[in-house]
Amino acid sequence: MSDVPLSTINILVSGIMGMFGGAISVPVNAIMNWFLKSRELAMKAKLEEISHLRKLLLKHNFEMKDKKHSDTDALIEKINILNDRIRDIENR
Repeated sequence: MSDVPLSTINILVSGIMGMFGGAISVPVNAIMNWFLKSRELAMKAKLEEISHLRKLLLKHNFEMKDKKHSDTDALIEKINILNDRIRDIENR
């Protein structure tokens, strides 16, 4: 029976280590990518909703300036409600 050279054993051991390292790192990397992408999509939807509400707020402000309503308290209350909704969405 002949002895196996030490370099052959080193190559086999390093191959086995690489196989186990890949078996662990590839799924972990895939899970991390999936998690980050789902967070990115959720944040994108939240930002789109905020921008839509801000556009509505600006449109409302411009319309009210054009009409020059005398009931400014009611208008300020509506603007404050819209600002509160925007802050609630930003804080989610």
